[in-house]
This record gives sequence, structure tokens and C-alpha cells, in this order.
Amino acid sequence: MEQIHKLRFWMVLFALAATGAAVVTALYFWHQFSEPFRQAEERNQSAASAVSQQTDTLPVYDDSFNLMLVNRENKLPSEFMPRLTKVDGVLVEERVAVYLKKLLAAAKSDGVVLTLRSGYVSEEEQNARYEKVLQSLLDSGLSRMKAEDQAQRTVGKGGYNEAQTGMSVCFGDETGASFETTDGYHWLLNHCISYGFILRYPERKASATGVTFRPEQFRFVGVKHAARMRELEMCLEEYVHYVKMQAVS
Repeated sequence: MEQIHKLRFWMVLFALAATGAAVVTALYFWHQFSEPFRQAEERNQSAASAVSQQTDTLPVYDDSFNLMLVNRENKLPSEFMPRLTKVDGVLVEERVAVYLKKLLAAAKSDGVVLTLRSGYVSEEEQNARYEKVLQSLLDSGLSRMKAEDQAQRTVGKGGYNEAQTGMSVCFGDETGASFETTDGYHWLLNHCISYGFILRYPERKASATGVTFRPEQFRFVGVKHAARMRELEMCLEEYVHYVKMQAVS
């Protein structure tokens, strides 16, 4: 009987030792596995902190400006007069320009060259573009109803288009490649929110925006809102509605 007790004692002791060794081994491998991710997270936090320090010194605007919504249902407010200035030869709202310059400089420091193609467009010029596209669609045989709908989705009437705000810009590529295939596009997707910009017309949000996917067009909404929209996976139309609902709830 005494030998059985001793045997059980040694068996328990062996099991405890084996368990302890397994725990130590697991902790070792977990540390080895997680360390690269921890270091990457620290680098990301450091980079985010650096960006935050850069943008903390920039002016902050109220929501009546940041979240101005202009689309086929919402006309540009008649009292809104954009204060225009040029960035790389392109007209933009001067309140957006300070953030845009920071974004362009950051991309350049990362070895990515972003080329501005367009910014502010007057209501008259926008209407001329719309009429030209509309006539082309009518000439192709589409009914007026279908032609107007397609023209609105691709170009938009004057006064019902983001371009009249001066708060959105379109980028391009010097090689003529489709912008969504470029390094610039992917850099913007990763970094635009740090400078208050969003992809204005995402690929899977056409039903909400009323506009087809435009990988080249980015819109300023402010750093706080840009980060929140990314978190919620919302386009501007969805987010403006969300903010209104939060205010009344």
C-alpha cells in the first residue's frame, strides 16, 4: 500500500512538472509569435502619434462645414461661398488646403507622388459638363430618363455636385494608369483619414451616394469624422444621417 501511495505521489508530481513545462513552452512560443505584432503595433502607434502632433496644430472647423452634404437630393446652400486658393495649381477651399498640403507632403516623404487633377468646379462649368454627357447618352439611344439618371451618377448637375464645395479633390497618375491600381491610391486608403479625408464614393456604397465608384475622388470631413467614418464603415450620406440620429436620441 505504501508503494502505491509513493507511486501516486510521483505520478502527480510528474504531471504537475509536465504541465508547468507545457505552460512555460506555450508562453515562450506565444511571446515569439506575438512580439513582431507588438512591435508593429508600437510602430503604428508611434506613426499615428507623429501624424496627430502634425495635425493638432491645424485649425478645427465646425460640423456645418466638415459635414456639408451635396448630392442629387441636397443642393449646395445658396449662402455658401467657398474661399478658394490653389494647391499645386488646383483650386480648393482654403480651409481644406492646409490639410491637403500636409497630406501631399506626407505622401512625398513616403516616396509616393500624388498628382492633383481637379478640385473646385463652378456651377456653370459643372452644368456644361453635365449637358455634354447627357447629350452623348441621348445620342447613344438612351431614353431621356435613363440618360439623365446615368449623367447624374457619373457627372452630376451644377449645384448638386461635390466639386462646387471646393472640399473634394481628384487625383491622377502621370502614367495614365487607372488610379485604383496605383501606389498613390493605396497610400491614400491607408493614410487619408489622418489628414481628415475620406474616399468620397466607395465601390460598395453607390446605392447610398447615388454615384458610381470613383477611386480618384477624396473629400475633406475633418480628422475626427474621417476616423469615425472608417470605424463605422460609412460613406458621407450614411454618416451624416447617423450623426443626426445620434443628436436626437
